[in-house]
Amino acid sequence: MALYSESFKISIMQKMMPPKNQKVSTTAQESGMSEGTLYKWKKEAKAICVGGLTLTFDAYDV
Repeated sequence: MALYSESFKISIMQKMMPPKNQKVSTTAQESGMSEGTLYKWKKEAKAICVGGLTLTFDAYDV
């Protein structure tokens, strides 16, 4: 099981979220990661946003 840094995970999730909305399959091909992992990350990100927190991925742009 691979471990990814938080900054890498955020950079990948940004590709799949608005405004880019890149398909999970495309992101998987580009990154070499499994679609299952990416779907899990996307689901987790949506849960954070829906959970009442004001998490925006733009805040992580450095």
